[in-house]
Amino acid sequence: MILAGRDKRRDKPRAANTFLKAMRGIVPTLNAKLLTGANDDARFLGWTEDELVRFEAKWPVGTRQRLAFDLSLHSGFRRGDAVKIGRQHVRSGEPSKTGDVVPRPILRMLAESIAAPPTGDLTCIISEQGRAFTKESYGN
Repeated sequence: MILAGRDKRRDKPRAANTFLKAMRGIVPTLNAKLLTGANDDARFLGWTEDELVRFEAKWPVGTRQRLAFDLSLHSGFRRGDAVKIGRQHVRSGEPSKTGDVVPRPILRMLAESIAAPPTGDLTCIISEQGRAFTKESYGN
């Protein structure tokens, strides 16, 4: 029954695996293996030092690209948090989100990027239309 349910979803490996993982919480699934998908071997790679230097050379402080780069690199925020951070969250030299203070100071490079235009009223990173990004559009 479990294998049949997984195999019924074989054309969508992630759906098949989600089904299998849900079933593991209910019944034993010893012989049922997770399926592999077309992009399972794809992964996000870290940037090399040379790539960081080239990006900084191409996009100077004051550009939206550099602000996004500095915010991501020097804050440690996930993209979903990076798009929500605004000047109102910067207090006493430490960024804050939803009232929680992040236990590290803002690095000089990040502070310079936040201080330089263009930034929005409520979020640091804004689109060309002057609106805040969603985490999905920020990733693009």
